[in-house]
Parts: sequence; structure tokens; C-alpha cells
Amino acid sequence: MIFRFLGLLIRKVSGGLLGRRPSIDSSIRGAAASALGEMEEGMRAQAAAVHHDLVRLRRTLPPLSLIRQTAADAAWLQEPEAVQRLDALRAAGFTEGEACQYQGLPNVASFDLLDPTHTIRATLAKSGPKMVLELDVHLEDGTVMALCDAEMPRGITAPPWIRREHRPGADPADLIRAFQETVRGTAARQGDLASFRLLASESFRRLQEWRAERGGWTMDEIRAQKGVSADAPVTEELASAHQQNVERWITCWLRLQPQLPFDLEARLESLLYVHAAMDRAALQLQWVVLTEDTGVRGTEFGEGSPREALARVNESRGCPLALAFQKITEPPVDFYLPQVHPRIIGLQGPLGDALEKGLRRNDLRKSLLALGKYQASTREEAEALGAAVAYLEAATRPVSQADLKALVRVVTQVQEGSAAAAHLREQVLDPLERLVRRITAANSSKEASQPSS
Repeated sequence: MIFRFLGLLIRKVSGGLLGRRPSIDSSIRGAAASALGEMEEGMRAQAAAVHHDLVRLRRTLPPLSLIRQTAADAAWLQEPEAVQRLDALRAAGFTEGEACQYQGLPNVASFDLLDPTHTIRATLAKSGPKMVLELDVHLEDGTVMALCDAEMPRGITAPPWIRREHRPGADPADLIRAFQETVRGTAARQGDLASFRLLASESFRRLQEWRAERGGWTMDEIRAQKGVSADAPVTEELASAHQQNVERWITCWLRLQPQLPFDLEARLESLLYVHAAMDRAALQLQWVVLTEDTGVRGTEFGEGSPREALARVNESRGCPLALAFQKITEPPVDFYLPQVHPRIIGLQGPLGDALEKGLRRNDLRKSLLALGKYQASTREEAEALGAAVAYLEAATRPVSQADLKALVRVVTQVQEGSAAAAHLREQVLDPLERLVRRITAANSSKEASQPSS
């Protein structure tokens, strides 16, 4: 009887906090919980698929270092396009090196030569079906000057220290003479082929570090790569390409950081990257994967930048994620990892886990609804309900009437005469009544302060 009395008392104090609707049949409540569970499973499956794709991108990275290997097959040097270029180089006095391949670039092969002054390196490269001749020099100030007979790639911006000119289809002999004239009188470094290969490796590393620092390609560069005009609207395809690009290059940036506060390989699948290029729906789905919080709504991520939205949602839902690292240079990125909190509710099991989940996510209503018409009967369950009441009493965040209604409903369903009932009478009912009065008073004050229409 005491729990019926509690329900009447709370209705009186709260002015209808529990509502005046007829009681919901347990079968209807069970059906609602089942439907809710199916929706959650669908969201989890979708979220897992999106996160899996992003993690896959993080593991298929462009190489950061140029590691040469002696080529097992150099038959491509006998192709007419290669022979024409090699003949012109030999006629200009270039001496030969060896055919090479590169670790992480299986479709690229090269053959390099050095001019008589030991300042110009010539590289004949085959990438897939394309044959390219490039001539370069390294200046004392770190600048690299180059001339090649390939077309300028669309949307691939060169860093400020690389000055490369493209003359597609140029005759090899003309290309060589033009470059020799261009670099005459410059402060070019001299050396043998081994030293130039080392310079080339250092230059490649520097280039990849520069690309990683800028987050890969900009949206304008992606437009150019896809042959889209610079003023074209950002389609779903472009936005997806941009986000995938950022995921890969920012992972490269992380690999280059000397003192990460976590093991990147071990935490790669549990890291959340938050940046301006992030799609809001993808942000919500990654939140679901890393926090198992399916109750968050997409609209909660809609206000402010993605970084601001994530920080706000994380704070409002009890900080299940911890800000583990930041990239503060452009483009800025926040890196989050799941945070391990001590449990609020010590009891494990259906009731304890539902209370823990609801209190952590600031959504008791949803987590307790999933229990259906649950009847607590043990002292441990009553202590868990008492711990939930104490947590809400001490909370700095406002407690919603929906959450309080859900908690009261569980209390009023406790089995009469059970160990749970005895403990609730002695330890929980008074704090629960105080909590109801406080929330009711706060809501009444808030309503009174609002201007009447």
C-alpha cells in the first residue's frame, strides 16, 4: 500500500507529474520496448558499417617515406617511349643508374641518371601505362626545381618549395636543353646518384608531412580532381570524398606526432576525429559506435561547428568521451577516446544497468522504458534505486520530469512485502519525495517567469 500512497502523494505534490492517463497494459509496454530495441539494433548496425569504412581508410594510407628497392623486372625500359627518352639523355651525357621500385607504390617503377655536372638528376618513371621524364635540381636553400613532360595533375597542389613546370608531349632533347638553360647559374647542389636519391627521399617525406599537416586536399582541390567547376555546390559525393580524404591524411598526421598520449595502433578503431569536413550524420553514427548511446538525436549535432556540437553533446550526456589530443593548426581536429567512468550504480543486472545507462546519458526515461513492467524485489535493487535518487539530488544538470516519472514508476512497481519494499520505506521514499518537490517547485517557478500569451 505504501507505494500506492507514494504515487498519490507525488501526483498531489507535482500537480500531475505522473499524469492522469490510464495505466498502460504490460503487453503494450512490452511491445513498445521491443520496437525500441529493434530501432536501436538498426542504428547500431548502420553506425558500425560507417565506422568500419572510416577505420579501413585509416589503415590504407599513402606512404610517408620513399623506400627504394631494386626492380625485379626492368623490361619496361625497352618500350619505345622509354627508349626515345633514354637515347636523348645519353646523347646529353647523362650516366645511368639502376631500375627501382618503391615500397607501398607497387605500380611505380623508375630509372634515374645523372648529368655530367653532377647537379641534374633525370628520372624516367612508369606509373601504370604512363611514361614520364622528369629533370630536377636541389638548390642550397631547399628549393626543388623540376621540369617534366607530363600533364599537370588536376587538383594536386605543390608545396611552396617545389617549382615544377609541366610540358606535356615535349621532345626529350628539347626538354633537356630547356631545363639546362633554366638552372644555369643557380646554387644547385652537387653529388652522386646515391646522394640525390637521399635528397629525393627527404623531399618526398617533407612533401607528405606538408600534405598531412594541411589535412590532404581542400574541397576546391577535390572539385578539380573530379573535374567539377570551382563554384559547383558541395554534393554528397564531394562531401564524402572530402571527409574520406581528411580521415586518411589526418591519420598520417597522427603517425608523424612524436609524443602521442596514446598508442595509435591500439586505439585506431576507438578514436573519433572531429573536424570541419565531418558529416553530421556520420558524427552521430560514430558517437553511437563509441558510446553505445542510441538515444542521441541527429538534431543535437546540428548547432555550431562539428567540433562545437560534439563537445556540447558529450557534456550534456555525461562525458562518455574524453578529449585525448588536438591538432590546433589548420585544419583543427579534436581527437576523442571512450572514457572509462566508475559506475554510478554498483548493481549489475537489468535494473542496475538500465539506471547506469540512463543516468550516464541523462535519459532515464528511455532506459527504464526498455525494462518494461519490471518489479524490483531485492534489497540490492532497492539500494540501486536509492543510489539513483541520491545522484539526481546531487546533479547540477536539470532533472527532467520525464526522467523522474520513469524512476517513480519503477519505485511504485516494487513488490509489496519484499526486501526491496522494506528498504525503500526506510531509506528512499523521503529523498524521493524531496526530489519531486524540488523539481516541481523549479518547474512551477520557470512557468511563472514566462510571460503569458
